[in-house]
Amino acid sequence: MGTSRRKISPETARSLKEKFGWSDEQLKLLGPMHWKVIDAFPRREGYRVVAEVLQAGGCALQAKVGDKIVFSPGGVVLPQESTFPQLCLWALAPMFPIFQTIYDRFAEGIDPNPIWNVVKCADVGIECGGFGEVLFKIYVQPPVAKKRKE
Repeated sequence: MGTSRRKISPETARSLKEKFGWSDEQLKLLGPMHWKVIDAFPRREGYRVVAEVLQAGGCALQAKVGDKIVFSPGGVVLPQESTFPQLCLWALAPMFPIFQTIYDRFAEGIDPNPIWNVVKCADVGIECGGFGEVLFKIYVQPPVAKKRKE
C-alpha cells in the first residue's frame, strides 16, 4: 500500500470522507494509484458501461438478444436503465476483469472501451452440464448531451 505525500485540500478530504467513509488516517494511506483513479472521477462523469446480450439460449431468466445491464463507470448496476430481466451472479462474475480494464483506462485518460470486450456468463449451457448461456458485449457509452433550452 502506498502512503500519500500529496497535499489534500480540505474540500477534497471532506468529499472523500463523505464518499468512502474514510478517516484522516486512511486518507494518509492513499498512494499514486489511488490518486490516478480519484483524479479520473470527473472524466467518468455521465458515462455508462453497458453489457448487451449478443446471444442467449436456455437462460432461466429468459434473457434475449438486445437486453442490457447498465452500470455506472464505477461498476454500480443501474436497474432503472437496464432491460436485463434480473441480476444474475453467473452473468456478472465473468464481467469483472473487463470492468477492471475499463476502470484502468479511465484512470490513464485513454479510450475506456477495451479491445477484448465479449464474455459469456458462467453457466456452461445444457450441452456441457449446465442450463443455459448468455454472451455479452461490454462497452462504454459516452454521456448523453443535454438539450439546450431555447
